Amino acid sequence: MPKDKILVLQPPSPPFMNVMPDYAGGYGIAFSTTRSTYGHDGGSAPYVSALYAAAILDQTGSDVEIIDSHAEQLSDCEALERVLRFDPKIIISVVSLPSMTGDLAFLGMLRRHLPDAEVIAIGTTCKLLYPDVLESGAIHAAVRGDVEVVIPPLVGVLSDGRDLSSVPGIAYKDADGSTHVTDDSEPLRSLNDLPMLPYHKLPMHQYREPSWGPGVRYMSILDGRGCPYPCRGYCPYPFGFGRRTLLRNPSLVVDEIQHLAENFGTEAFIFRNQVFTMYRNHAERICQEILNRKLNIRWLCETRLDSVDAEILALMRSAGCERIHYGLESGDPEMFSDVGKPGCDLAKLGRLVSETKKAGITAKLNVVIGLPGESWQTVQNTIRTIRELRPDAVMAAIITPYPGTAIFEDAKLRGLLLTNDWSQFTGFTPVMCTERLTPDDLLKARKMVENCLDDATFPARAARKALRLVRGR
Repeated sequence: MPKDKILVLQPPSPPFMNVMPDYAGGYGIAFSTTRSTYGHDGGSAPYVSALYAAAILDQTGSDVEIIDSHAEQLSDCEALERVLRFDPKIIISVVSLPSMTGDLAFLGMLRRHLPDAEVIAIGTTCKLLYPDVLESGAIHAAVRGDVEVVIPPLVGVLSDGRDLSSVPGIAYKDADGSTHVTDDSEPLRSLNDLPMLPYHKLPMHQYREPSWGPGVRYMSILDGRGCPYPCRGYCPYPFGFGRRTLLRNPSLVVDEIQHLAENFGTEAFIFRNQVFTMYRNHAERICQEILNRKLNIRWLCETRLDSVDAEILALMRSAGCERIHYGLESGDPEMFSDVGKPGCDLAKLGRLVSETKKAGITAKLNVVIGLPGESWQTVQNTIRTIRELRPDAVMAAIITPYPGTAIFEDAKLRGLLLTNDWSQFTGFTPVMCTERLTPDDLLKARKMVENCLDDATFPARAARKALRLVRGR
């Protein structure tokens, strides 16, 4: 008996945005673009849980295909043509928060062309906003639990035509239009039991990120998931990926890296663990595995400044680490300790940034503009701190109250939300008021912070300008 055709789909980005679905705890972020049609331009990375769903279903003998419209830069018409050519019975599609309206519109178009296909929505968006997802009429079921746990039984029930009420961790609509929410599913308890991802089904030559340089192939690597840090209710990662940290065996992590390097020519990697060095032994073992196998690779990670020192930085650099993205959040001392990074000592961070650069690793600081208590004074304090820390680069986001976080509930309660339009929840657009800064202020402050390292050279530039005036140029 032939197995069902199952499609795992990353829809094309809607007009005027490029979506990165695996960021912001799986809600996704979106960069603006001038492209006025569905498509994607710039870098892309797959939604890792979608790939694991494909890998697990592949093991059952199902006929699984993956279409990553971002990587292939497909328009809506091109993606539709590819889907129709495969003619799946079940479609498992990522739905991101900023692109939710566009994603659901595209999936609605698929349903009109494939009325017999069952459409499953996955992504952190579905955990809480399943009413919005189901209301579109494009989706048969929305996965509320861990995709790797929920998808196998859900696909089995759909394939057999059985009642969806028996599947934990989903929300769905009956034929009469009523919404049903099943019991919570068991969480994913181990990353070590997950199969190798089906990279042979992906357009591997298309995964590139301009920041690595022209033509460099790269890929995300899952070495851990979850974050226990209490970053005052604004961070979406604990909601999206859980507060319980799961670590993947370092040998398995480097097996995957080696497989990608040797079989697909992948040169650069980003570790998707939210705090790579939180468990020091884990990070050290990954680095040692890379060194033992003599892998010539480049990689970056995210972590906290208070979880590194000269010794581990030297080891990371020797294993190929080129960049570390540190979460500073705010450079105002009071906001940093009370809101941004509770338990972290701002006074010690300058030495750690210096140690990072001394090790030969690029230090990039991530800042959030508009945290509770933000004012022009705290923005100026952040700029002053960044200039004192002297990182290599800064990226500033604007506070986004993601559903499921405490700051979202607080913003709703206090009437601070500016919009219910999820397409504005990009990570870089003001969607809530603060006590002292207007939306225009937040945009201006973000630009000031991101450019503050350039502005730090003002005295030297002013001196050069004065010299030109003296010389009559």
